Amino acid sequence: MRNHLSTIAAACLLAALTSTAFAEDPDPSGQYAMQVNSDLTRAQVEAQTMAAIRAGDISVPGNLFTKRDVTPGAYAPKPQAVAGKSRAQVEAELADAIHEGNMFAAGESGMTERQLNPTFYAARDEAEHADQFASAPSN
Repeated sequence: MRNHLSTIAAACLLAALTSTAFAEDPDPSGQYAMQVNSDLTRAQVEAQTMAAIRAGDISVPGNLFTKRDVTPGAYAPKPQAVAGKSRAQVEAELADAIHEGNMFAAGESGMTERQLNPTFYAARDEAEHADQFASAPSN
């Protein structure tokens, strides 16, 4: 019995000593430390945070909504975004991007249609280029 008691006491002492060895640095490898590279000073970050709090743009704890969303009457209305392009302009840009092959291809490649099928677009570009020269008036 006495032998078991001394073994248990030695194990407890050993566990206590090893746990304190890790207490000085909870993340000795630095793999869990959050690395932040920013050009902003602490005062600038604090000013931005205070401005967001005053504007109601800070989220409510435990919720996905901002304070402005929860109590809209407590904050000044946000300025409305100004549309930069008309619907027709956006549709024309989309049609041009599709025609030129600048739309992303389906799937997860991250490549455009022109990058995936360069020979198709090169042949089509040559044909359009030849049509332009054929229809141009000659002197």
